[in-house]
This record gives sequence, C-alpha cells and structure tokens, in this order.
Amino acid sequence: MPAVLCAALAVVAPARAGTVTTQNSCRWSTDNQWRHLNVDLGGAATPNPAAPGSGISLTGGTMHLQLPTAGDNQIDVKAWLALQGSGTLQGVQVLPLEVGAHADGASSAVDLTLALPDTAWTNDAASTSFRQGTVGTLPLIAAGPNGAPVKPLGSLYLHVTGAPGAPALTLDCQPGTGEGLGPPVSRVPDAFETVAVQDGAASQPPPKATPHISLRSATLRGSRVRVSLQCAGSPCEGTARASTRKLKYTLAAGERISFTLTLRNRPKKVTLKVSLGGGRALSKVLKQPRKRVPS
Repeated sequence: MPAVLCAALAVVAPARAGTVTTQNSCRWSTDNQWRHLNVDLGGAATPNPAAPGSGISLTGGTMHLQLPTAGDNQIDVKAWLALQGSGTLQGVQVLPLEVGAHADGASSAVDLTLALPDTAWTNDAASTSFRQGTVGTLPLIAAGPNGAPVKPLGSLYLHVTGAPGAPALTLDCQPGTGEGLGPPVSRVPDAFETVAVQDGAASQPPPKATPHISLRSATLRGSRVRVSLQCAGSPCEGTARASTRKLKYTLAAGERISFTLTLRNRPKKVTLKVSLGGGRALSKVLKQPRKRVPS
C-alpha cells in the first residue's frame, strides 16, 4: 500500500446531472500495477445547437474523483487532462489542473473536484461532442522531477504528493478496463456534452486558430536524434534542428510526424530546437542514455 494513498480507488457518489462517469484503468508508480478509477467529467457548451463552422464555448467544466487516504495528510494533486472535441478543428486540448485537500484521518477518502478552464472550439462536422481523450492523447508534459518531461501512456495523468518526505505518487490513466500487471483494454469514453450542428442555428465567431506543436518523444542514441512531433490548433510549419542537422516540416492540425536526424559525431548531449511559424517554439536538451554497469 502506498504511504499516502491506499491501493483502491472509488467514485464518491453517483454522477451529477450533466456529467458522465468514465471508468479508467490507471498505472500506479508505486508498483506499476493497473487499477480502476472512475472519473466524472462535466461541462456545458454554447451555442447549442450551433450553425456550421460556429465557435463553441465549453464552460463550467469539472473533473471529479475520490482518492482514499491513510492518516492525517495534506493531499496536493497536479493533473493533466486530454480533453477531446470530436467534430472540431482543434481535436484535443491539454488542460493542466491543480487542487489541494486535507484528509483529517477520520475519513478513509478525500473528495477531489478540479475545475476545468473554459475552452474555445470550432465545429467542422455534423455534430460535436466532448469527452476524455482516448489512449495516447497526452503529449509530453512537465510532470517529472524539477519539471522534467514525461510521456504519459493515457489521457489523464495525476501527480500526487502527501506527507512531507513521502515519495510522490503518479497515476497514468486511460479509459478502459483491466487490473494487474497486464495492459488494460482501452475504450472510447461516452461524451459528457454534445452539440447538434444545424443550418440557421445560433452562431458565434470561432476562436482564432493558433498553431501548437508538441514533442511526443525525442531521444539521442549514438549519432541519431529520433523525434516525434504533433500539430494542433491550425496547420504547423517550421524547422527541427539538432546541431548542424535540420528538417523542415509542414503538418495539418492533428497530424503527426516522426523522423531521424543523423549527426556528424556522437555528442554526450545536444539541444533540439523546433521552430513554429505563428506559434511557440520548442527546445529540449537530449542526453545519451547511461551505460549499464555489469553487476
């Protein structure tokens, strides 16, 4: 059993009206076991119905779950949620969340409700729906020690700290079923909000399309830099560079690309720089993997 949290997770109560409960399977960092966790998501979209090509505002969103506790602890949770807008130009938006709660020891569980920031979308299909993202929809996130990048397996990542000196606990979650050491069976979650798209319905200006490039993975091994990028928001165009090697890329929103840059030598470390026209550039220092010392 973890020092801060016990091994079982449960939903606190029946989901509130306008929410959907999605069963997740989460890999715990304490023992790499997968365990079930129910997550409530809710929010309201306007306008609804909406005219084709209209902007859509998703507001009043919440994520609700319950974490059992051991003893008298302050629980601090950082979370990253991949929010999927099916039938939208944006596709997926990554929401960083944070909440704290105190467990007084008299109760075996602490109830957590995390407010989702308001988000803006543009519909481009016959209907638009909102749900937790499917497996693998989280990009690299700054969830490691001192903000080091981590590549989650799922679409919800929880970083939990408790008693002083106790190690942090992480849960890497995806909609699905399955407990134990084996990987879970993934599923597409139900939508918590759906917008009908109709001619003549209300319309609002779509949000300004801003390109966003995310680094799904990047490694340095020998003289090879292997990179995987994903574009969101609007088409992405720029250059990926490591040392003297570079590659120009052009991606549609939602598209991914993987490639290898071969360097002239085998440096101990190299800085990967990814430029993005009209958006925020990326930079990451890559290091050679440590050599294993024979025992």
